[in-house]
Amino acid sequence: AKNGVPINQEQLALVLMSFGYLIPVGLERWGCRISREHKEAFLHLWRVVGHVLGIRDDLMTDDWDEATALTATILSRQAGSSPYGQHLTVALMDFMRTYLPRFAPGLRQRLPAHFILDQLQPLNPAYPAMILPPEALEAIQAPVRRVLYAGVRSWIRLYYAAREGIVG
Repeated sequence: AKNGVPINQEQLALVLMSFGYLIPVGLERWGCRISREHKEAFLHLWRVVGHVLGIRDDLMTDDWDEATALTATILSRQAGSSPYGQHLTVALMDFMRTYLPRFAPGLRQRLPAHFILDQLQPLNPAYPAMILPPEALEAIQAPVRRVLYAGVRSWIRLYYAAREGIVG
């Protein structure tokens, strides 16, 4: 009664895995090469954060294969649509827009939704519709916009390939 309703441990672990596991997965999807050692170090960093947050040890890992299985298990049980999830997604897209350069009219407005679709759809085609507001999802489904975003994604992949060739 003093501290309110407890936070669901699996949902809290999923938030943690969104940072520690899904960020490297997303970067790799865009062409950034990350060694297993670096991915596991990144997971370990987030495991420390999870420990500070009070997440149970069995819901955290710093092993990449375990993180893959853990994330899939939690997503299968916890993923779902909610007005809170959509509100948080809108806030995330607004935050992303503040860091994007001024593109052609409207592209800056839609690009965050394209990024989210690009990252979530391979995990499960139903995920984008769970968190993107319907108007944002509808706006990015137009064929011309999908082709335009494919060009942006190709540019990102080219950037990582060039970076790997020069720096790597």
